[in-house]
Amino acid sequence: MQIFTKEGEHVRSYIEQCLPKTICDFSIKSCPGHPKVLNYHLKQGSKVNKFSDHSKGYGTLGLFVRDDKGSIYFTTCVNVIPMKKEVFTDTMEAAVGESVFATDLSREPISESLDLSVVKVLEEKIENCRYGLRDSTDKLVTGMVSLANESEMKNMKVYKWGAKTQLTKGTYKGSIYVKEGEEFKSRIHLLKGNPEETEFAEKGDNGILICFEATDSLQLPCESAAFIFVGKCSSDQEYFPEENKGDEFFEAYGYHVNDVFRCEIPNLNPMFTPRNEEGSVQQGATAGAEIVDVATGPVTVDVLDLV
Repeated sequence: MQIFTKEGEHVRSYIEQCLPKTICDFSIKSCPGHPKVLNYHLKQGSKVNKFSDHSKGYGTLGLFVRDDKGSIYFTTCVNVIPMKKEVFTDTMEAAVGESVFATDLSREPISESLDLSVVKVLEEKIENCRYGLRDSTDKLVTGMVSLANESEMKNMKVYKWGAKTQLTKGTYKGSIYVKEGEEFKSRIHLLKGNPEETEFAEKGDNGILICFEATDSLQLPCESAAFIFVGKCSSDQEYFPEENKGDEFFEAYGYHVNDVFRCEIPNLNPMFTPRNEEGSVQQGATAGAEIVDVATGPVTVDVLDLV
């Protein structure tokens, strides 16, 4: 028997004094430090890729959902994982799932369609999934899905976990609806980042959840997932309201998390309770968002999926 420890002399003395002399042969070896444990878990913010060798771009795991038959899925963007493509991570060699639903962006521009891919997790990989909403201290906590109402959520603190930039924080400064013709087809969310950090999101982060931090208010009693991030707006069109001109903003194009539950896979529920394998039906407030600012003209989105 081999015993690894940093206290070799004390352990040897204890064994010789306290254990029977007939104990099996043993040797004591020095342990240089704490053992390294690889993280094989899948959770919000994990890196996902359609290539097993990770030779090309990757994206980010958004949230886990469960259907009424017990199947487990997670979300990302379709430009990361197209329909019927297997999904790999950088922590496991074998595939973890396959996309069973993906929007067709070849038929409609990204500003008119959800950039959504829903990946069904393989049965043998479900034990690697870790549910709950990942908070800004890297703990999995009970959360909910919330629709951001401009009048209630403006200036609230937000954060995200991304495969490229990991944790970044910011302040939600509202959103702008972009009018194309007679319809409001696009929505840009304005985020005020922390000047001491990297940009709020970079290539490889698309598919992330943008979450609100919990406050003491009725609107945010716990961490709340609000948006799925698709890409940074790169249009030359000036969208900022007069009150915000001159400020440095991260212009995030995305859609509400509740839009995921309207895809063709029926009866999906978010997995926002740690260690809960049944799914949670708590989806937060459903109040519609107040339109504060409107811009006209086409919107161009810089999709941040490949690195």
